[in-house]
Amino acid sequence: MMRRPVPFSSTEVVLDNGLRVVVVPTAARGLVSLWTIVRVGSRDEAIEGRSGFAHFFEHMMFRGSERFPAAEYNRRMMLLGADVNAFTDTDLTAYYVTLLPRDLERALELEADRFMHLSYDEQAFRDEAGAVLGEYLKGLSDPWFTLEERLLGTAFRVHPYGHAVIGRRQDIEAMPSLYEASLDFYRRYYRPDNTVLLVSGDVDRTRSLEAVRRHFGVWQPGAAPYDVPAEPEQDAPRRVSTRFSGRSLPLLWIGCRMPAFGEHEDVAGALVLAEAGFGSTSPLYRRLVLDERRAITLSAHADLARDPRLFHVHASVRRPADVDAVVEAIERTFDALAEDVIDDERLAGTRSHMLAGLRLRLDTPTRFGMTLAPLLALAGGLEPVNDFWEQALRLPAERVRQAARRIFDPARRTVALLEGES
Repeated sequence: MMRRPVPFSSTEVVLDNGLRVVVVPTAARGLVSLWTIVRVGSRDEAIEGRSGFAHFFEHMMFRGSERFPAAEYNRRMMLLGADVNAFTDTDLTAYYVTLLPRDLERALELEADRFMHLSYDEQAFRDEAGAVLGEYLKGLSDPWFTLEERLLGTAFRVHPYGHAVIGRRQDIEAMPSLYEASLDFYRRYYRPDNTVLLVSGDVDRTRSLEAVRRHFGVWQPGAAPYDVPAEPEQDAPRRVSTRFSGRSLPLLWIGCRMPAFGEHEDVAGALVLAEAGFGSTSPLYRRLVLDERRAITLSAHADLARDPRLFHVHASVRRPADVDAVVEAIERTFDALAEDVIDDERLAGTRSHMLAGLRLRLDTPTRFGMTLAPLLALAGGLEPVNDFWEQALRLPAERVRQAARRIFDPARRTVALLEGES
């Protein structure tokens, strides 16, 4: 019997307070990774003036609690030799601790305390707001960040997906005055019934679950997310261009509207299309990057998101004179994928490359969590994650073509171009 795409078995429970717990022993020896995955991201910033709040709150979570203030939390994690970090995305905020298996219970104690009893005063809040603004200003030195802001703002006019995860500048600048709003955000979203806990690596299933229950079982439920407005259907192509106040190659970013995760087989098909149409083994990559050398980079990825989002194609173009030819080549590839069935040999190679790439990203407990946290936030457990990947790897060529026909509809496409200073 063929192994599942994620070739490990899991033990999964839902605690009485709604916390989903996923324990996955892997081939790792001597390391365990604890992930606390909160189902809140930039998608949930539906209130005017509050963009960037999920990312900002990731920073605040490291302020600690009355029992373990930031300095004490950091001291204890350092003594454990733990790797501690976090990230925020469109649909989740994930926190992880990777350390020795014998110290898992100590990490659970520290993490449960800050998630249940986070404590910070208004001055600490204001100080962190300044740090986030500095992070945003630093991002402006990256031309891809500038282009992303323009693309998202053009592709989405109502939904919070229309801003970058870090938020809009004017909202970040206004954050120091939103201390009370931050406490409301914490109470609404940082709840066990809005969270998935993943323990992976060199773990004992029974002892791990018992330890999770001891430390996280008393966390009080009560998630109350705000409603998120639906984005109207896009019925005409959109195009935007911007100049970067610095040196940059011409950059191209095309976004095509696609369904939400779990809503349609097209999402599984989009994974295949990204690899087959624009990956490093695709005919287009070979032509634009290797043979004609019009593009220096070419890549694509499909958003896996709670609401309809985008299929992305990015290219850095060698010369301004090549931009039109690169756009035309990408759009012709869209059309070809929508009109012609991918041949069996190419499809088999694509599937093999996708599976190998997935497996390579599961090689350590930290990378295991980094790879699966976004999917666990959407699917809730390893079984549906495997089901989704199996669907992508087994989707017939005709169904992949049908997905391309819908996703690459020109009327649902947004093209963004950045030009640097000469």
